Amino acid sequence: MFGMLHPCLSSLQPAERERYQRYYCGLCQSVGEDYGLWQRALQSSDAVFLSLLADSLVADSASASAGRTRCPVMPLRHRETLQGGALQCASAVQVHLVDQRLADHEAEGQWLGAARPVMSRSAARAWEVLASLGMELRAHEALAETQLDVEADCSDPAQAAAPTAAALSDAFGDLANLPGAEHITQAHREALARLGGALGRTIYLIDALEDLEEDLRGGAFNPCIQRAGEAGWVDPDAIARCEALLTADAERLEADLLSLPLARNERLIHHILLERLPARRGSAMAAASEMSARSLPAPWPVWRRGAYAFSAWCVVIWIWLTSLPTALAGDAMPMASNQCGGSPCEKACCGCVATICGFQ
Repeated sequence: MFGMLHPCLSSLQPAERERYQRYYCGLCQSVGEDYGLWQRALQSSDAVFLSLLADSLVADSASASAGRTRCPVMPLRHRETLQGGALQCASAVQVHLVDQRLADHEAEGQWLGAARPVMSRSAARAWEVLASLGMELRAHEALAETQLDVEADCSDPAQAAAPTAAALSDAFGDLANLPGAEHITQAHREALARLGGALGRTIYLIDALEDLEEDLRGGAFNPCIQRAGEAGWVDPDAIARCEALLTADAERLEADLLSLPLARNERLIHHILLERLPARRGSAMAAASEMSARSLPAPWPVWRRGAYAFSAWCVVIWIWLTSLPTALAGDAMPMASNQCGGSPCEKACCGCVATICGFQ
């Protein structure tokens, strides 16, 4: 649930934007049908990417088919969607990731962990769906506890990223078990597992580099931060190790991706992994290098965190209210007109959920 695997909509062709939107809305529909309406609000662009990849690996007979659903954000409008096993798989993984995120909060004693019992039925249903699709996800069992155990006595970025890398390696490798993917060879399965491992490590390390200042202020764990009592500082050697790992993983990721027999969505998948993700990686490494050369920031006051959360909700409500007249008029939602150029700032995401300056 890092939200890094999304395209720059303004750089895609109209047909590609429309296809991505259909996967996005199809995943939202699948989550709503299988797990309930309120679960749709937890959708992540990472799960949309997983549906793209899963659907590209299956035969034409098992690929996603066209559908149509009423939009829960703007109920007066209908959305064109795609439906099929790939969307069902991605929606189950999405619910499972939400459950693991709440488990992580619960294990750390944070108040948000108290919401995990609400997810229990949906999480159990997700495991049933994944098992029926041939996805065992052994590395996902007790993932939150495994991550906490690693972070309890860890100062190496590769070791800290290992649970996330193993989880994605497991998930991507199991995509070869989906109905319609019988043509996937053992070599392709191994390439999928390597791709997932490199991607999981990349996502974890990018997130660690981007969160350096926040984690340093808040006292949270970060493999690039050294602590002694109340004092903490950015470790330049750890940042250098992160950069070396990210560079090596970029080469592995590209090589394994190009070896896969993608039947569809090739342009979208390559755009996300080989264009957008490297730009995010480069900006994260540049920001981390600058951070290591600066003096340590002062801790954030408690009220400031609440102010950020309140501001985020105000942005979401404002977007919904301003898009309502467009929905009532029946006009098409405008796509992002800005060139992202590696920045996560996008003005519209599939005509349904907006991402503004880092709020995802």
